[in-house]
Amino acid sequence: MRETDNLASTPALDLDGLERLFNSALSSRPDIMGGDVCFAGTRIPVQAVLRLLRDDVRCTEIEGPDWYPALSVERVKEALDAVIAAVNALPQLIAALRLLNNDVEELGCYLAEAQRERDDARAHLAAEIARREAAEALLARFDGFIEHDSSCIDGGGTACDCGLRDVQDAWGSFASTYLLAPRPAETR
Repeated sequence: MRETDNLASTPALDLDGLERLFNSALSSRPDIMGGDVCFAGTRIPVQAVLRLLRDDVRCTEIEGPDWYPALSVERVKEALDAVIAAVNALPQLIAALRLLNNDVEELGCYLAEAQRERDDARAHLAAEIARREAAEALLARFDGFIEHDSSCIDGGGTACDCGLRDVQDAWGSFASTYLLAPRPAETR
């Protein structure tokens, strides 16, 4: 059974109600007791009172002068109700966190794939830019050859080959680098 099946079969979690219950009886602030959950408006950690209850100290004793006179039995019961509600919500919260974690992992995989595709596209673009620049350089040499050839005709009407060798070398280099070599794989 998947977590989604488990989550779908449980009643909806009333996070707003749970938060209201928590905030009415408890508080947690980083500047008070290092962020430990305390009774609202006090510096009395709930875990300290829970330990007392675990050790068989009665609620009426907790509000006495030996422990926490600022706490009433009613406040301890309100805090216990909030703790009970939080404990009851734990299975749903854990299932929701697992789903969220799975979604985060899946998004990480999608992101990694997108980054690979971006990198492949950048490499392909860089190769195409280099190819275009080489073709433009070859065309510039060819244009220079044509201009030179038309001005370098000897008296017999035959063109000299002084620029032809340069253009042939450039063409051979261009063809072997960009036309005969395998091209990078196309990106999706």
